[in-house]
Amino acid sequence: LSNGKNIPVGKITKGENETVFRSVAEYKSIEDIKNIIVNFLDVPVFVKDLGKVVDDLEEESSRTFIDEKPAMTLSIYKQSGTNTVQVFENIVKKMNKLNEKLKNEEGTPSISIIKDGAEPIRLNVNDVKETIFLGIILTILVVFLFLASFRSTIITGVAIPNSLIGAFILLAVAGFTINIMTLMALSLAVGLLIDDAIVVRENIFRHMEMGKPPVLAASEGCKEVVLAVVATTLCIMAVFAPIGFTTGIVGRMLREFGITVCFVLLISTMDALTMGPMLSAYYGGVPSSKNRNKLYYYSIGFLLVWFEKVQNWLSEKYAKYAVYFVRYPLIVLLANIAIFGFSIFLASKLPMNFMSQPSSKDFTIDFYTSSGSTLDKTTQLGKELEAIVKKNPEVYTTLLSVGNASGESYKGYLYGRFVDEDKREATADEIISRIRKDIEKYKDILHPSVSSGSSMGGMGQAPVNVNVSGEDLDDIISTANALVEKMKADPQFVEPQTTYREGVPEVQLVYDDAKIRLYGTSSSVVGNELRTLTNGSPAGVYREGGREYNIKVRLQEDQRDIKKNYNNIYIPNIGQRLVKLSDIAKIEQSVGPSTINRLNRLRYISVTSHLQQGGEGLGVATKKIEKMMTEIDKPKGVSYSFTGQAEQMRIMVKALLIAGLLGIIFIYLVLASLYESFVTPFLVMLVCPLAISGSFYGLYLTGTNLDIMSMIGALMLMGIATKNSILLVDYAKKMMEERGMNREEAIVAAGKVRLRPILMTSIALIAGMLPIAVGLSELSNQRAGMGIAVIGGVVTSTLLTLALVPALFGYFDRFRVWSLELVKKMVRVK
Repeated sequence: LSNGKNIPVGKITKGENETVFRSVAEYKSIEDIKNIIVNFLDVPVFVKDLGKVVDDLEEESSRTFIDEKPAMTLSIYKQSGTNTVQVFENIVKKMNKLNEKLKNEEGTPSISIIKDGAEPIRLNVNDVKETIFLGIILTILVVFLFLASFRSTIITGVAIPNSLIGAFILLAVAGFTINIMTLMALSLAVGLLIDDAIVVRENIFRHMEMGKPPVLAASEGCKEVVLAVVATTLCIMAVFAPIGFTTGIVGRMLREFGITVCFVLLISTMDALTMGPMLSAYYGGVPSSKNRNKLYYYSIGFLLVWFEKVQNWLSEKYAKYAVYFVRYPLIVLLANIAIFGFSIFLASKLPMNFMSQPSSKDFTIDFYTSSGSTLDKTTQLGKELEAIVKKNPEVYTTLLSVGNASGESYKGYLYGRFVDEDKREATADEIISRIRKDIEKYKDILHPSVSSGSSMGGMGQAPVNVNVSGEDLDDIISTANALVEKMKADPQFVEPQTTYREGVPEVQLVYDDAKIRLYGTSSSVVGNELRTLTNGSPAGVYREGGREYNIKVRLQEDQRDIKKNYNNIYIPNIGQRLVKLSDIAKIEQSVGPSTINRLNRLRYISVTSHLQQGGEGLGVATKKIEKMMTEIDKPKGVSYSFTGQAEQMRIMVKALLIAGLLGIIFIYLVLASLYESFVTPFLVMLVCPLAISGSFYGLYLTGTNLDIMSMIGALMLMGIATKNSILLVDYAKKMMEERGMNREEAIVAAGKVRLRPILMTSIALIAGMLPIAVGLSELSNQRAGMGIAVIGGVVTSTLLTLALVPALFGYFDRFRVWSLELVKKMVRVK
């Protein structure tokens, strides 16, 4: 059959010309193959004399159904560097046009788009864009309420487009893309980037309220807070820069996030110290309440006047309380320690996960029948499973796939998609729990595993993944099964199972080595010959319409059972004489392994499980498994390790702890260099634990998990919390140096003057984070923890800073002076 080829023969040269010779022997039709001579002794023997030549399809190894109708799936992958969302939307448009075109053609199949990966990305991107937009509106509203001036709001609000647009330029220079992490960094930065502009504009506004002309007020007001603005920005960047340089998968996720925030803050500081004073000097106007007409007053003016009165009242009240904070520092300190200590207790009660799963629009059921099951049997059971799932009115489409390209006909998965969230009463988790109960009767037949989200057939998508490894497979199986039994006894673990599958029934040929040599053949020759008889082997190619098709030689279907025809099978030996198979081998019934998995040259079996919704979290689950493994009598050489989300969670915690430690060091170095003191930074940084404690309170009260997003929120609070301390300490030191106030008077005066910018920046940050914390869609709860952690930390750090810093300012400043004098004396002695 391999004769049907065009073979280049060679070429000759005559003078200046070359002639190429080619042997042309391609098959023109199926009849050509039938008439090939395969033997010639006395008479020719043709292929058609020995068997049938059939133009047919490859043997079916998998099947796919969409809504119970036969289907074919086409996976589309975008090119590297292209826009995922744009590619997805272009595909949707083309498919819709094609469907419209095919509507009028009877019998033409329809095209469905399974929006597996690209649509969640698109929805997330759109959701983050809406979050940024809403955060900007709320932040500007806060500025307008506090300063009661349209001009001040415009001057401050200019920082937002300047910083965001400037950040996009730096993103392009750095080679970053617009993705979920960079957009989320921008949404987070909305509340941060306006802080510097608020501090500068508020101080200029205060100088203008004192009666200074705009130009002078802009100059002196900006100069007065420039150190505080630079210090706060550098402190926040000192936290985010280490996040951007963490390693591993966590590092790849957070690199663009951390660096993008640094880009935005850098530009916002430049804007606050340049554009803010310039606009204030020539566009800021003069604060006045005399020329406000009645229309203005009765529309929004009365609200702004009332809000201004509230500010003044708060300033006066706080000044009185600040005196008590200064007088009774020990009580304030003990109260703060108690608040922080209790937050640590609450933190130990928080469920810990790698990343919260968004409310899904789809789900997947992985299942498998007994090894050796036919494709028909798996299809039948899969369709029964699909019928049960489709009884739920919230499920509007399903995709059933059985078998795969590896020939594992006993495996399958069922993908289902929910109707939109506004069209169903139950949540995705509630529906999935209901589906788990509905398919309970298939537990021992199909071993179904239900996952939220479009995992598309991957058991590795389960949050719990434990690899049990060793040399002896029986020891590994017994250990893995023992672990599964213990997990089944704990309600926190849902659908625990192993990836080990019973071997496929097989018929083994055991050769007699002496007889193989005697009959002049070998085990490899016999094996290849038998494989040709059963599965078939490519013997040539047939070209038609510019395509090549393999010509496969094999026995007819009713003749392929080696066990049944064992005594009638002959194998050619080296001399092309036929040898009876039963003379050189005997048949044994056995079970072969379905798959063999190895990791670091050791065999392993994975134990997987989902977790109870609203349970104790992945952190507690891993500790429970560690305890279970100590209770199991493991054979020698058997070990275990966590993979997947559990492994990434450990890496994440380690990476964020290192980033946090580096952040603390960098913050201290920044403050020490700016204030030229080794003591003052400790006072400023004293509020960092109080901010983190607030994030724990917020997460606990809202029932939110402690995951990568909420940890980043808690980490960034170290930089944010120092802002309020810097504003107080910076102004108090100026009052002592320029006006000769004592420590107590200076810190009380600082609290009264700096209360408005502290409240403005804190409330603006809360307003910017509110859309993230609340969420605008069913996908947004994945990052809600970050917003909740930041809001909780900002609330506690703001309130506790206003008490703790005045209380301890005197102690730290006296220690600073004493240590400075001590150093001077030591220098003089030397």
